[in-house]
Amino acid sequence: MVKDVGCWKWENLSFELPSSTISSILGVLVDKDSQKEDIPVWQYNSKGMVDVKTAYFFIMGCLDGEKDNLRLKGINVQNNCPICSSHPETLEHLFKNCVVTKQVWNSVRGIVFTYTLWSIWLARNRLVFDKKVFTHNTVASSALAKASEFYHLQPKNKVDKRMITLSIRWNPPPSGWVKINSDNSYDPE
Repeated sequence: MVKDVGCWKWENLSFELPSSTISSILGVLVDKDSQKEDIPVWQYNSKGMVDVKTAYFFIMGCLDGEKDNLRLKGINVQNNCPICSSHPETLEHLFKNCVVTKQVWNSVRGIVFTYTLWSIWLARNRLVFDKKVFTHNTVASSALAKASEFYHLQPKNKVDKRMITLSIRWNPPPSGWVKINSDNSYDPE
């Protein structure tokens, strides 16, 4: 997103960002003299891509090993879910059975599954490490924003542009009704 002169390329965004997000991005210092290219932080798979399997194993390792590692270092950690405090924290509980997580899933109907998991994970970590409380609406909104950003940043030339032809037969209106027929089409571009 950084031009040669060290500025953000805002024109590449296909949607408007909230002012708080823009302020956060502007707060990132950019080294104008750096000759290095930006690189992804995640490791690539054997095909050179970051995939769901890699992300899944990353999350599994983080949650399953986090509390055990802290206990090995002599730190007393709570076993219950930090979100609802009523059940032991497991991946299944965090992503499926927690009462707050259920509210998140009910709020995002149809949203990209991966972004919802990621948003729940980030909200959980902000609660555990930064003591920042969240609502199911903020998590659902975050997942929706991330999914929308991903969609809008995809190359537009991959869209399937096959035409769909529908044959529709005219039917007269019921008695006492007037029917107005029109002919139109829709081109999303």
